[in-house]
Amino acid sequence: MSEHIQAPPVITLKTARLILTTLQMSDLDEVMPLITDFEIMKWTSRPPVQNIDQGRTWLSARALGPSVFNFAIRQLSSPTIEALPQIVGILGAVDIPTCGYIISPSYAGKGYATEALRAFIPAYFEHVRPASEGGTGHDVLNAFTDTTNFASHRVLEKCGFVRCETLKNEFESWHSGMRDSIVWRYPRPGTTLEELGGGSSMSTRDDETFVPPVR
Repeated sequence: MSEHIQAPPVITLKTARLILTTLQMSDLDEVMPLITDFEIMKWTSRPPVQNIDQGRTWLSARALGPSVFNFAIRQLSSPTIEALPQIVGILGAVDIPTCGYIISPSYAGKGYATEALRAFIPAYFEHVRPASEGGTGHDVLNAFTDTTNFASHRVLEKCGFVRCETLKNEFESWHSGMRDSIVWRYPRPGTTLEELGGGSSMSTRDDETFVPPVR
């Protein structure tokens, strides 16, 4: 049962305009408006959740367990974080080494996804051990986008991700059938994709848990 799976330690990241805090089950009420929204979920492989029980299942897969590394995105409204403002998005790695993000349409176009992802990248590489340490780590951060999700393309480009390849019929959309995906990669600082052999052989992920980047 998900309630018996351990929650990860709470980590807080701050940027000029945002607070990113480890996603928790207590965030469910604030997360529900995001994961029930068609405009947000249309880019993902799963449809909007229909009720609180489905929402709890969705959130538990991203907030519980030893390998999750996901954050709630909030606007920074004051110098302190004693009273956390409303969640406006979610960012993280459900399936390491692949990241994804969702942003409320009400806050799209403000650069929040870019700002949050720039803060997440160094935290991710600090959290994930290098591949050289026993072969269990990762030296690259992947992202997959629908070929027509141009807003997400711009976010990844601004954050320094490299567009590596296009995969035909790579995932099945819940509302529009089979879709092509673009593979993006970001190497661990101090390395390059060329050194890491950043070709198609690195594009591995688990279809059961994958959530493509949004906006």
